[in-house]
Amino acid sequence: MVHSLFRHLPRDVHPATLRKLSGWLRTDGRIIFSHRIAGGGDSENRRTERGLTATRIRRGIESGQLVLGESLESFEARFARRAAAPAVHVSEYASTDELLALFAAAHLKVHSIQSLTGPGASTRQRVIAVLGKN
Repeated sequence: MVHSLFRHLPRDVHPATLRKLSGWLRTDGRIIFSHRIAGGGDSENRRTERGLTATRIRRGIESGQLVLGESLESFEARFARRAAAPAVHVSEYASTDELLALFAAAHLKVHSIQSLTGPGASTRQRVIAVLGKN
């Protein structure tokens, strides 16, 4: 099972990583691959989510429900850095077609692939694929 691993690896090593993983499979073995698709509205959605999170945290601190293990200044500086980080990670894929190209570059056969969208108003999309040796 490969779940969001590639968000933490440089994009140029993705095909080789998948080839290495597939080398550990038996002939009929499968890799379950799950990865988030970075949609066009992600940047705005992430900013909105981060703003709501910041509001909830501040209310929790002010009401005494949240107790910080560091100074408020230190926490706010750390939180501000996180909030300013890019909403879409450089190793995320923008479409299912990009993932299909990755699988082809890794010489993997796609047995099935499905795109899922998060519940409610979420626009986050996730691709689940079952891959095998070609």
